Amino acid sequence: MSKNNRCFRVSLSNIKAIVFVDMADKKIKASCTNYEVCYYSRILNNGECPKYCELISELRKYVFRGRKSKAEIQEIEFTAPKIASLR
Repeated sequence: MSKNNRCFRVSLSNIKAIVFVDMADKKIKASCTNYEVCYYSRILNNGECPKYCELISELRKYVFRGRKSKAEIQEIEFTAPKIASLR
């Protein structure tokens, strides 16, 4: 796994997510259990979680600033699936 890309499992009260972080660009892509609530509330920015999302802000605090977070954060190993040849 590249040091520029990291994957985390984040739990905060009743929200759970798998989050991919691009360390070089500081971009975060989350797949969480609260997605439908945010979608129907029109909170999402182009289909992505906003920066003020509590889960995202807690992860940013932990990853980029090295501070303790109130969310349960665990780094997980991520390996991209191999794509078979189309020939």
